[in-house]
Amino acid sequence: MRLSLSADAPLPQTRRLHLTAGRFFSHARTDTGWTDLAALAALERFYRECGIPFAVERAFAAPSPASPHGSGVSFDLGRLLPGPLRRELRKKAVQSGLFYRVEPEFSCPDCVHVDCLPRPRLREGDAGVFVFYLQALLRQREVYSDVCTGVFGEPTRRAVLRLQTAESLPHSGIADEALWYAILRR
Repeated sequence: MRLSLSADAPLPQTRRLHLTAGRFFSHARTDTGWTDLAALAALERFYRECGIPFAVERAFAAPSPASPHGSGVSFDLGRLLPGPLRRELRKKAVQSGLFYRVEPEFSCPDCVHVDCLPRPRLREGDAGVFVFYLQALLRQREVYSDVCTGVFGEPTRRAVLRLQTAESLPHSGIADEALWYAILRR
């Protein structure tokens, strides 16, 4: 069954947000209306608690392994706010602890870009878009030279171990929170 939404309809699970179906689908590169409830819950809670009224300008939903938007839902917030208020919104987003990542002002000066979902813990035998994304990032760091397959096999494990050595992290061969942070902070 195919449902249609009017452009000004709110997305499911959002109550007081300014994120409409029209805004979501006009910026997403998909006609699949998936929304992650955990991401929307974090965004909704932030909207209620931050004390600064803001609009969601863009919602990213298309999986793309070469992009930080590929592993979850990301949003651009407060594009129309004046600079000082946008800086305060960014500060509150960081302090809230609700977002996995908040882009610094130098890389996103005209809005507050937030990633809502953490990257999962990956180990040998795992497969999927998160593994593909990890492999692409490991290639950028020049510790992985194989084809990005989306399957966490022995070559990916060896690359993870090389990066763990380079970053002085415990040698587990598992892509955990510390490894994701080491990769993404650059």
